[in-house]
Amino acid sequence: MSIERRSAHERATYLIAYLYQRASALRLLKGSKIIPITQRHVADTLGLSVVHTNKTLKKLADRGLILWQERGCGVLDAKGLADMAGWDGLDSGKRPLHLMTIIVTGDMSFFNIGLNCISLDYYCRHFSTSFTLY
Repeated sequence: MSIERRSAHERATYLIAYLYQRASALRLLKGSKIIPITQRHVADTLGLSVVHTNKTLKKLADRGLILWQERGCGVLDAKGLADMAGWDGLDSGKRPLHLMTIIVTGDMSFFNIGLNCISLDYYCRHFSTSFTLY
């Protein structure tokens, strides 16, 4: 992920576009367009306050790119998100998955992408043990 040298708006847009494309490529969304994250997760990952993150995400929702729901962030326009973030998207070639780990403990699961850790409660229902994708 590359979030340095970006405005808060660009960082939030990039994060959501990246998570959506990465989860879609791994078939983790199971046909859904909802990324199971909270605004607090986005704020913590980007180093922003929850209030600033909320205002930033509202602007994305007003542009019709996302729809924030109780279960997470619904992506309405993945291409629009990537364009707004100035990102070409994931490479079309196969990527090694050794950096992605899903750890399930109790009723929480974590989706590790590099150094960022975003809680994905939704996946607790689908995985019952810790494993690493290769």
